[in-house]
Amino acid sequence: MRIASGSIIALGFSIAVAGPANAIPGYEIRSVTITVAAGNHTGSTAFCTPGKKVLGGGFDIQGAGPLQPNYATRSQPAGTQNGWDVNVRNNGTGPVHVTIWAVCAP
Repeated sequence: MRIASGSIIALGFSIAVAGPANAIPGYEIRSVTITVAAGNHTGSTAFCTPGKKVLGGGFDIQGAGPLQPNYATRSQPAGTQNGWDVNVRNNGTGPVHVTIWAVCAP
């Protein structure tokens, strides 16, 4: 697979905010946690508060062992730009917990 120069690939990340809390008025981070059973492929959306739009988002997968290749098949803004969608495939033998974050502002 060839990756174009300047491409950004995110497999999961944490969000940190620098600067004053009021740098973006109405800024918020919303989250949802789901459980994906062994052998399943599913997802969910962390939605913004009504009236706000998503600026970005991310996810974290917990419970994956070294021999359990779990991965996201989608991590992107929701179709209506009001949340962050993530789908995860669990190829392991036990459940994994996925936390999805949406960074939102008016």
